[in-house]
Amino acid sequence: MSQAMLFGHNVPARSSAHQGVLQHGTWCYSPPLPPLGLLLAAARLAKKYQVEWLLFVLVDVVNQRISEGSFEKIMLDAMRTDLAPVRLCCLQFAKKNSGVRERYQAADFPPEIMFELQAVFPLRPPVKEGGDISI
Repeated sequence: MSQAMLFGHNVPARSSAHQGVLQHGTWCYSPPLPPLGLLLAAARLAKKYQVEWLLFVLVDVVNQRISEGSFEKIMLDAMRTDLAPVRLCCLQFAKKNSGVRERYQAADFPPEIMFELQAVFPLRPPVKEGGDISI
């Protein structure tokens, strides 16, 4: 990272939290994203205190933050808070994401998420230990 002089002290020219992106020869500033936990807490409060306009905005922002790495945290919080639009968006994301599907097939999610994911993935075959159990 390059250094710049500011009042006789070397300081980073760009903070890593405020990285810009070079697009078509110009720097585009990308502000840091708010922590996911803070967004989810704000959504819980907006729902609890019925601040509808804020809840609509926060649901949209949280939906845009769904990724393979954030899926479990967002899905659990959406289920506990009963944020149906976020749960639906998580399920749509899971349907298209091979990493989430692999974790589902390996039963690597909490039971409540495994139950929700049955909406988009077929029922996993039971592990046969002592014999064939068919329904």
